[in-house]
Amino acid sequence: MTNDDSVRALSKPKRFRFVVGFAIVIAAGFTLILLFAASPRVANAFTAGGTISLAGATVWLGLQTRDAVRINEREMDQNKDLLVLTRQQADSATQSARILSESSRPFVVPQSDGPIWVGILNERWSITFQLWNYGSSMAILEVGDRRPRLIFARDGDHVAHGKTDSVIIPKESGVNLTFIINPKDVARAGGPVTRADGTYIAATLDFWFTDSSKNTHYMVHAEYDAEEVPDGRFVTQLRLSNIEFGNPTVFGSAQISLGGLRIETSANQE
Repeated sequence: MTNDDSVRALSKPKRFRFVVGFAIVIAAGFTLILLFAASPRVANAFTAGGTISLAGATVWLGLQTRDAVRINEREMDQNKDLLVLTRQQADSATQSARILSESSRPFVVPQSDGPIWVGILNERWSITFQLWNYGSSMAILEVGDRRPRLIFARDGDHVAHGKTDSVIIPKESGVNLTFIINPKDVARAGGPVTRADGTYIAATLDFWFTDSSKNTHYMVHAEYDAEEVPDGRFVTQLRLSNIEFGNPTVFGSAQISLGGLRIETSANQE
């Protein structure tokens, strides 16, 4: 017997076993189909098994969906916390920039350590205020449409524009602001302006100043009460009673406002 004959002899049992196994599988499948079709009990068992499998798959899918929703909720909460933190950091940066800007700005106010005398000079009234720069940088007094203005209420309102020794006020220094008023130049006849409590405002002083960049502008509004003096050389004397500081303004992008810091001093302050 040759080798080829030996191989063919050995392969015949394998083929036979494969054919027999395949036939058994086919027969088992037909048997199950016949049992399922012929026996309601077997059909119900298969249906019950399928229903249980479907229920189990539904429960598993629900659990997976719940876990996914929880993960998404945690991610959303983390994103919200991150957004709040980002806003806080932005606000902190804005606040730091504002504090830095405010700490390096000029700050000009009229001195209030004594009375302002209204003198008589060549039949005109002469009033001199001292402006002092308490800020951390140089200040420049505004001119033109925003030059210093005084309304002096005595037998009507007298409006005058002032002149200074210099428009530049270095830090921790001051300049004199002088107004010359002709008593005959009355802008509005009648008595002086009164406050809400009925007291008189003898004079109001308004002036603008800016910093060296000339980008930001600041307004100061001061009010004075009058005290009569028995001296022919003077008309009266004025004492600072109230100061209002306007918000920093960049002309062209913001409107002028006097709703900022408000400082009040005593009318009889020395």
